[in-house]
Amino acid sequence: MGKRRALIAAIGPLLLIASCSSIGRRMTQAHELYEQGNAEQALHELDAVIVERPDHVGANTLIARIHADAGAPDKAIPPLKRAIAAAPERIDLRLDLGRSLIGSGLPQEAIGVLHSALALAPENPQALALCGHAHLLSGLVKDSIGFFNQALEIAPQNVMALQGRADALERRGELARSLETRRRALEVEHEGADLELEWGDELARLGKNAEAADAYDLATAEDPFDARGWHRRGLALAELGRLAEAREAFLTALEADPGMIEANEALADVYLAMGEMELAEEQLKLYLENAPVEMLADPEYQRSKLDRAFR
Repeated sequence: MGKRRALIAAIGPLLLIASCSSIGRRMTQAHELYEQGNAEQALHELDAVIVERPDHVGANTLIARIHADAGAPDKAIPPLKRAIAAAPERIDLRLDLGRSLIGSGLPQEAIGVLHSALALAPENPQALALCGHAHLLSGLVKDSIGFFNQALEIAPQNVMALQGRADALERRGELARSLETRRRALEVEHEGADLELEWGDELARLGKNAEAADAYDLATAEDPFDARGWHRRGLALAELGRLAEAREAFLTALEADPGMIEANEALADVYLAMGEMELAEEQLKLYLENAPVEMLADPEYQRSKLDRAFR
């Protein structure tokens, strides 16, 4: 009996070392597989780790990341909860769980998780911004603005907080303040032509087409060879009824990028409005001949519309 106990005592540490070594190899393999784009095999390795160690923080965290990156935040929730149970001091895990809950349409549950993160780190701007989004999605607009403002006091260039504050202010009908905040967010994210393009898009979304056209004008001045700016400027001008200017903008877009088929379609609409039927037909044919099928919601309908217009 004494020899058996001694043997067990000797083997026990060896088994533990072998188990840890196996887990380490599987974790390394899982990371390598995922970096190579083989998420399915990576998950297979990680599942084997979880069978041995359900509370393994690294394995649970990587499982959650793989699911989140694949656009399945709901599948990231269980492993994140296991990881947090094993490492309750990890604020980053609570933030990831909050994001996954928000992405899964569970903002009220996210509020509780994010409040627990803020209890550990009251001045964490990411936690404050995420908490603001969770409140906003729960319909608690006033509370959300408070969280966004706190985040911006600590980190004035926090884009998530700026965008969330703009959304909340717009929901309250405070359009001027919302636009001011959106402009600040765009200035953090972009500069030069890209800034003015994004600003023009925001103004166009709100129906401010004259201001949008001016923003696109600035974008094309920054980069005269960017077809996007000319195309978007043409769309804004067409909405304003400034057809001749819109036509020139679309033609310039096509000079910069002859393959921009959306400019062909837009130019056809302008020519139709101007009564230039032959020119409209030419542009529509170019669009229908070159547009990939996925860009045509109903290709047969598009072709029948063309036939009806010009037969």
